[in-house]
Amino acid sequence: MGFVAHTDAIIFDLRQNGGGQPAMVTLIASYLFDKPTHLIDIYNRKEDSTTQNWTLSYLPGPRLTRQPVFVLTSKRTFSGADEFAFDLKN
Repeated sequence: MGFVAHTDAIIFDLRQNGGGQPAMVTLIASYLFDKPTHLIDIYNRKEDSTTQNWTLSYLPGPRLTRQPVFVLTSKRTFSGADEFAFDLKN
């Protein structure tokens, strides 16, 4: 993510995005918070267990907390992409 470290703003275009893996959502979101932040709880009905997802403490690049962040969504934004937008909004 270092390639966007010196930009004026970051825009995530998630329109028409069908989703992704929760681990990738956590990784990318971690760059946008400067301190440990609770992102989401995921409930596994089959195992009757809840997993908390928090931002990562170590990242292989600089955190991107100085730029404004914009997230574009649509009615076709689903799954991990929807979670990413939710994480940043909340």
